[in-house]
Amino acid sequence: MTADLLGGNMHGGERGHDLAGELQVVESGNRELLRHGDVISTQSPEIYTYLNARAAVADPTFGPNQVAYRFFGTTYGLRLGINLSLNAHNLLWLGLQRTETHAPGGNDYTNSTPELIWNYRY
Repeated sequence: MTADLLGGNMHGGERGHDLAGELQVVESGNRELLRHGDVISTQSPEIYTYLNARAAVADPTFGPNQVAYRFFGTTYGLRLGINLSLNAHNLLWLGLQRTETHAPGGNDYTNSTPELIWNYRY
């Protein structure tokens, strides 16, 4: 199942600007995502979900009476962010990723993930 979740086609690019000689702004990791394949989701059991799922199994990780489902779906996404080079050793990434997944039977999901990453190199 993990391989199905991690596969897909990704497109992206990188562009940089030097501001004020000290602060370098690099727009890297910006990308669009389009993926067709299995999607795993956990939720309370409902009949329409069982009818549209390719597989279903109890998932106690998220609490009692939760079921993990596998659907065939399409995921669209966009990741935007900016790298700020603070000095020769510090890099700060600020970004946001938003994905939407559409699966049969109205099983649609939306996710927004803010990102803040500090990278120190010596």
